Parts: sequence; structure tokens; C-alpha cells
Amino acid sequence: FAGSSAGALSVVVTGEVKLISLESRGSVSGVDNVGGFVGHVKGLKQEVVLIDHCANEGSINGSNNIGGFAGTFSGNEGANVTVVDSFNDADVHGSQNDVGGLVGCVDENANINVTLSDTYNSGNVDGRYYVGGMIGRLRDNKQSGVVVTNSNNYGTIVKDLETSS
Repeated sequence: FAGSSAGALSVVVTGEVKLISLESRGSVSGVDNVGGFVGHVKGLKQEVVLIDHCANEGSINGSNNIGGFAGTFSGNEGANVTVVDSFNDADVHGSQNDVGGLVGCVDENANINVTLSDTYNSGNVDGRYYVGGMIGRLRDNKQSGVVVTNSNNYGTIVKDLETSS
């Protein structure tokens, strides 16, 4: 896959989405909002996104909002995203910002509930700013809730990569 908002599902904007017992072993590359399963989840209204018993073992590459499972969650109204019993073994590389082993960015005004339970990242994660083993960046989310339980990062995290022109 390649492009902006890249993933097995490029952009999710409506409806209930359940990804159950999936494996991704391919390379996913794009510019912004790149994830192993979902590039960008936006505009959901009290709907459900479930990633259950899924494994990402490919590689993920892009600039901003890059994650092993999802690139970005933004602009939702009470949506619930749950990642359970899943793992990322892929290396996740973002040349710029908001890079996470599982989720790149939970964006401003996302108004979303994100639960990561019984998950892990063992891939190496690198980017310029806002780099994390689980989630790269939570941006001013007064109305969002993020709960992480029984989850671990085993990968190496590198931030502030030097870029050459």
C-alpha cells in the first residue's frame, strides 16, 4: 500500500468496523496517517472500531501520524476504539512527528475512547518528535479517554532523527 492515509483500510469515516484475527505481513508506506490496519479513523459518531487478535509483522513507513495499527484518530463524536489481544512486531518509521508502536496520534478534539488491552509492541519505533512505544502523541484531548492495561513496549524508541537535505 502507498499514499496518504494508507493501511489495509485507508480511511474509516462511518459504520462499525471489526478486524478480528487478521495478520498483516506486507509493507505499508505513505505520507501522513499510515497504519498497519487503518490509516485514519475520523468522523465516527458513537460507533465501534475493534481490532481483536490481530498481528502486524510488516513494516510501516511515512512522515506524520504513523502507527503499527493506526495512524490517526480524529474528529469523532463519542466513538469507541478497542485494540485487544493484538501485537505489532513491525518496525515503524516516521520521518517527522507523531509515531507510535500501536497508534501514531489521537488528535485534537478526537472525542474518542481508546482502549489498549493485552497488547504489545516489539518493533523499533523512530521519528523526529512525539515518538512512543504505544502511542506517539495525545493532542489536547479534553474529551477523549485513553486506557492502557496489561500492555507493553519491547521495541527500541528513537526520537529526534537528523534529516539530511
